[in-house]
Amino acid sequence: MRDRLNKLHDDEKLSWRQIAKLEGLPHGSLCSYAKGTWTPKRNDLRRRYGEDVYETIEVRRGKGGRFAPKE
Repeated sequence: MRDRLNKLHDDEKLSWRQIAKLEGLPHGSLCSYAKGTWTPKRNDLRRRYGEDVYETIEVRRGKGGRFAPKE
């Protein structure tokens, strides 16, 4: 997706704001992503930007969790 965004910006002469309106994403984040200085951490944004999605790990604690009264 970075290549496509940079092509729109450089070759098509569109501003980051115009590209952001087409993509439905914030223009500052879009610009930073295209330049390679930012990668989204939220999985929904990672999907939209075409990045690999983080795996969710569920941690289960014993009864009472970490706030269980000491015995």
